Amino acid sequence: MKRAITGGILAALATVILCVCLTACSTNIVGTYKFYSMKGEDGGVKIDLKVGDSYMGMFELTEDFMVLTVNEDNTLTLSTMGTTVKGSWTEESGKYYFTIEGEKQEIKVSGSKLTMKEDGSELVLKK
Repeated sequence: MKRAITGGILAALATVILCVCLTACSTNIVGTYKFYSMKGEDGGVKIDLKVGDSYMGMFELTEDFMVLTVNEDNTLTLSTMGTTVKGSWTEESGKYYFTIEGEKQEIKVSGSKLTMKEDGSELVLKK
């Protein structure tokens, strides 16, 4: 009887640990992301900027330079320098995709960072 109780407690404990690990380890894309960095080329000029850098000497890049809100209902809003666009997101086979203005793009999520790549440029936003 003592062995059955101990086995039951161990099974319950293992289940709780598994659930906590799956919740903590799974990616939850929902949330607000802010500008972190961008790399690429613009007209043959290499760009490698991050929060706090000056953009062409005109202004300092802050986290609020670009703000992305990813909603639970599969919608999103992207605001950059006073311009806001709306879009949607999907998860397919463990990969995330954003559709903004009719263009679908795969998004990489790693920890609190979200990375968008297009035409050799990379934009990183952070929760």
